[in-house]
Amino acid sequence: MTWNDEAAIANLARAVYGHTDHSRFEARFDQVTQPASRRLNMKMKAGRDNFSACFAASARPAQWNRIVLVGVVTLLLVGHAHAQAPSIAGITPNTGGVGEYMAISGSNFGATQGTSTVTFNGTPATVVNTWSNTHIATYVPSGATTGHIVVSVGGVSSATTPYDVFTVITTPYISGLAGNSGPVGSVFTVNGSNFGASQGTSTLTINGTRVTQYHYWTNNQIGAAVVPSGATTGYVVVTVNGASSPTNQYVIYTVTPTVYYYFDDALGSSRVITNSSGTICYDADFYPFGGERAYTNTCAQNYKFTGKERDSESGLNNFGARYMSSQYGRFMSPDPSNQSVDFELPQTWNRYSYVLNNALNMVDRNGQWPTYTHTEIINEAFPGMSASDLKILNDASKEADTHQESYNSWMHGMSDGTDPNTAEAIYVAMQLGDQQITKDEAQARVEQAKWIAEGHTGISPAALQKFGNALHIITDRLSPAHAGYQPWYGQSKWNPSAWWHFLRESNPRDPNANTAVQAGQAAFQQTFGDEFDWMMLGSQQQQEQVTHQVCSYDDDGNIIGCH
Repeated sequence: MTWNDEAAIANLARAVYGHTDHSRFEARFDQVTQPASRRLNMKMKAGRDNFSACFAASARPAQWNRIVLVGVVTLLLVGHAHAQAPSIAGITPNTGGVGEYMAISGSNFGATQGTSTVTFNGTPATVVNTWSNTHIATYVPSGATTGHIVVSVGGVSSATTPYDVFTVITTPYISGLAGNSGPVGSVFTVNGSNFGASQGTSTLTINGTRVTQYHYWTNNQIGAAVVPSGATTGYVVVTVNGASSPTNQYVIYTVTPTVYYYFDDALGSSRVITNSSGTICYDADFYPFGGERAYTNTCAQNYKFTGKERDSESGLNNFGARYMSSQYGRFMSPDPSNQSVDFELPQTWNRYSYVLNNALNMVDRNGQWPTYTHTEIINEAFPGMSASDLKILNDASKEADTHQESYNSWMHGMSDGTDPNTAEAIYVAMQLGDQQITKDEAQARVEQAKWIAEGHTGISPAALQKFGNALHIITDRLSPAHAGYQPWYGQSKWNPSAWWHFLRESNPRDPNANTAVQAGQAAFQQTFGDEFDWMMLGSQQQQEQVTHQVCSYDDDGNIIGCH
């Protein structure tokens, strides 16, 4: 062919555009040059104009040659630039189930997705994670079948090759959860596909913990599944024939803390536990030294005898300073403190004994010595008070308890048993007790005023000591062994009747103790005013792991109070 040959040139134009009609050629030329750069557009427009002129006047072959050369070559270059199709070099992995993550590598994908698409054997991917000119990351869409993966950019699709075939395997797929948070025992539903018509050997798990209870199991839904005990926050996974559903942010179940309510007996032992709906999940009795006799035990809890945590492996009760064995009824190590030794009470000489071997009436709060009634009342009445201030009150109360003579019985809310006139003895005890309480509270206020005048803050130690003396009388009057100003004969601690009296008032969980706590708080406020009300608030005992409420109840099962 020569550039002087009009037929050859026409054939070349026909090969490029399929026609030689210059009007149709101009329209096609405009269409092609629309997306080109301005510079290239100007060149092509000039070529188009000259090319059209040659169709109109074909008598100048020399000019024709130059025009055709510029126009055709320009068109070929632009056509080549716009004809580059996306190309897939490989896919990783090349097999998987619906919802699984996979990557596509290649070229000419475009910097961003825009209107471009990825299809799996004709099924479009609806979720694309990343998209660049050479890399696409996406998930196998629901409904996808085995076949070619095709990337389409600007209406131009990648050619199919043996390297872009993706094999879809039948794996379970979770599309969502109806109910995605709640405590153990909550109900939720799993929606998706390929679960199987029935469960068979298939499994449903929450963060690895198997769900054993559900209402129904179909190919597309697992209904009313119950969050199992021990489950923790994590992915929900359905496994069918060894194939597991993929995990993503849409299939996470959040297991919230379970709230339990503890109901204790007179010693503080956890006898009944219910969940937040009131269902009893634990019901047990205890032998004197903590041996457990459980009737219902479906709660995951270890707070048992006197509210102490029981080690699940050794079975020992953690009392803080040391461990106690309910099986042997004694501590496993000696008392680390000598403050519990009382030479008038032989039971205190045994450094391994638990609460002087009187486990039905006394408790041990810290593994060091039994908690007596007055100490328990003071600690519960003023949980916000510092340890040093509590010690002053307790020491004052203990000092008052050293006056055990019959004529000092009024200091303990009792009457003189040696007085033959019982009525008179009771009246005298009442009068002397009231007078001493009034006197001690007044002296406490004076000491407190001096303390403040000297520039101090807080409560005066001397004021606390005076108040502690009054507090002993106030609380002793409410003891079940003192109520009604019972006669006191001033017996030695070695006397059996004195021992019986001691044991009767050693129960720190007696209902009267709650009344004594309230009376002590009222007296404190009357003495020191509202400024120190915060000392009656707060709690010295940390709440551990499980949220719970402790309640006391009488012999008829009626709740007395909860805290």
